[in-house]
Amino acid sequence: MNLMKKLIFLSGSVSAICISAGFFLKVLHWPVSQTFLSMGLMILLLVFVPLTWFYYSESNITRMASEKFRFALGMTCAILIGIGWVLKVCHLPGGDMILVTGGIILSFGFIPMVIYRMYKNEVGL
Repeated sequence: MNLMKKLIFLSGSVSAICISAGFFLKVLHWPVSQTFLSMGLMILLLVFVPLTWFYYSESNITRMASEKFRFALGMTCAILIGIGWVLKVCHLPGGDMILVTGGIILSFGFIPMVIYRMYKNEVGL
């Protein structure tokens, strides 16, 4: 697990640096800005988020299957919405469909589960 934590930290740091550099270079209208921004977002979505997902699901942070499912659903939404957004920004095909799919899963799956869990904890069921 120590190696996993290091990989999570490294990929998160690299993606944050690339994303912030991409935004900064985008403001300056430099041509490499799109490359930095896309690379940072892809590292975030395809390396950092899945590693975090795997680490969370393998650790003993939660034991309830419903919490693991809710976390997996939230991560899936984040990945789909993020990849759809990157594809839309880069004007590549398929971005609309992936973005809509992530939004539907978020709206009708993840958010109702979170609200139900909050209600259940508040009422004391």
